[in-house]
Amino acid sequence: MLEEVNMPIDFTVNPSQVYSLSIPLKFSEHAQATANTGEEHHVATFRFFGPMGWKWGEEFKIKFKVEGEKQLNELEFYNLAMKIFEELDQSFPLGQITFETVVDILRNANGNG
Repeated sequence: MLEEVNMPIDFTVNPSQVYSLSIPLKFSEHAQATANTGEEHHVATFRFFGPMGWKWGEEFKIKFKVEGEKQLNELEFYNLAMKIFEELDQSFPLGQITFETVVDILRNANGNG
């Protein structure tokens, strides 16, 4: 989801010292919209490491969401297509619109399916 962040701290940090950091978050090219994961949010965990690679300080987590359209799974996609087809079928003369046409239109409109 997120690419790993290595951010050198080039100043001395004393025990119990409070300071601020701006940590850049970079999403991987395969990041999914939160809506497509079934989760309410994503969680990113951060740690500090000393010069010898030892962990120090407290781990902290942030919650975030990746915005984007929810991708329909195959069953949802075809159920939506069937619903639209049934509604359109009542509006058009018999045989003028086919289920396959509705599926093609949905695929082109949403990139789903």
